[in-house]
Amino acid sequence: MIGIIKMDYVKNYTHSINFNGEKIDIDIIPDHTGLPASSQKIQKCAFIKFIDPEQEYDLLVMDKQKKNKEEEYGSNYFINKFLGCKIVENERDMTKNFVRAAEEWTRTNFNENADKAEKVRSSIKKKLKQEENLNLHEVTDHIFGEDKEKKASFVDYVSSEGVQDNIILDRDWIEKKFKRIRLKIDKDIDLYINEQAYDDINRFQIHRNGDGTIDIVIKGVVNYIEK
Repeated sequence: MIGIIKMDYVKNYTHSINFNGEKIDIDIIPDHTGLPASSQKIQKCAFIKFIDPEQEYDLLVMDKQKKNKEEEYGSNYFINKFLGCKIVENERDMTKNFVRAAEEWTRTNFNENADKAEKVRSSIKKKLKQEENLNLHEVTDHIFGEDKEKKASFVDYVSSEGVQDNIILDRDWIEKKFKRIRLKIDKDIDLYINEQAYDDINRFQIHRNGDGTIDIVIKGVVNYIEK
């Protein structure tokens, strides 16, 4: 296996001291080709395996540079041009990408309708827990029913974010993702709740008010502390 690590030069400074009669001249000299410190985080690297026609992938790549659609060429240079490879999505990538894209769509389209947003999130969560694989169009039909406009909008958005029609789910990631749920409510309330309590109607329940708002009810509290 061959390893390639991209290390960026850092800007360092040196100084020189010269005596000019009774005066001392101190010059600060910038050096733009300084070696990075040992604490610098690696942003790009690749580990290339020996070629085997039967293996699923040939190299492991890490690229933490933030992607900018306006500068797509530069953002993707390391993978597309320097290495000349393409990403092979695994089950975890597919699952995380779908969950992220679905949440982004929900926040944008139901920003002021907590009722509909909760229905979308609950439907998606239920499907993720029950199914081994998801078909994007079947999930969309399940969530939106006869609302063709919302179905088309949802499919178009998540597809543009790289979600495929058929999604192989990573059960381990899903279990960890929903083991503890965080709800940020109206920008000023944070609620952390584990999966067992969230699904227990005797401890946690959501009431729909019919006007787009919801009441989140915590029931049967025996003890609480302030921090």
